[in-house]
Amino acid sequence: MTDNGITKDQIPLLEISCNNCADRDNLLHSEKQELQYLKQFYHLFWLRDIIPNKYVFGTYDKSKNPVAAGNIIIYRMMNSSNEDYVRFMHYKDLRAAYGLRAVKKHIFERETWIPVNKEEFLQKWDNGRFLECIRLNISTSWSKSVIPDDFINNMAKFRDFVESFGATPFLFGGTLLGWYRECAFIKDTTDVDMAMKITSLDLRMLKNMEKSEDFKLFWILGKVNDSLEVSVYSANIKIDLFFVYENEDFAWVGGMIISERKKLRWVYPPISQICTGDLLGRLFHVPCNVEEVLKADYGDWRKPHPTANFTWYESHNNVHEAGYWSESEWNDTYKVF
Repeated sequence: MTDNGITKDQIPLLEISCNNCADRDNLLHSEKQELQYLKQFYHLFWLRDIIPNKYVFGTYDKSKNPVAAGNIIIYRMMNSSNEDYVRFMHYKDLRAAYGLRAVKKHIFERETWIPVNKEEFLQKWDNGRFLECIRLNISTSWSKSVIPDDFINNMAKFRDFVESFGATPFLFGGTLLGWYRECAFIKDTTDVDMAMKITSLDLRMLKNMEKSEDFKLFWILGKVNDSLEVSVYSANIKIDLFFVYENEDFAWVGGMIISERKKLRWVYPPISQICTGDLLGRLFHVPCNVEEVLKADYGDWRKPHPTANFTWYESHNNVHEAGYWSESEWNDTYKVF
């Protein structure tokens, strides 16, 4: 969190109200107790409006016992090992967020950090439930990953680029499988898979991909209203960005066999909620129903499938043919850069 010196903000103190004002003395006493309770903490971050009618705070303080007091709830805060993101812990509720921006204000009769942009923070919180990977012991003949661990930093730059246009990218395909099953890249995989919802697409993002200095746009496949897919290269490794289309019953992403102009669709259960997970020390979004998504793709996803024996257009359990692009559509649906 950083103090960027934003200008004065109008923030309420602890509020009290009463229909029967004979109760007002009790309410005032309760408010004083709550304000006194907050004074014991050296560091406080106000998590504005995440729970209705409650005042929720985060703290890095380790010496205090953050029990609830009146309308106050306290989350423990802890930075990740490389300072990439912050975890918030309150009993069984575990959340994580990166890129938090905060400013210090004198409220609640003390210095308190607050989010610079409340709406941005609430979105990070809503999409921030933290899931642990399960780290299965997968035997393999590969001694090290084809994709080096430090490529995670390239992925984070691409993540940030997509997010700068208001979207929430998440791990997908083989990269989602590697994160959840092995807490790493699958050793013999050669590319990275991410996805975002088509409803979040800002068309300016596609134009700005051509100008990026952090990666090279490789191709744009499909159309915005049908089977859009984008691939970029970073450090000679391909990142595929799939776009998720949804209705009430299922979700799907598109692709194509270029030599045949054949459309393909991979069908999934609805991805209604987004969570977070740690991949090699960096925080990425993931589908909350990760096991359902992996089962749709791979069936028994706990069992490893060597990449050399896995064909992207026919080995998945959920792939279906979806027609062909016409010759007149081809120039608009197959663009190589």
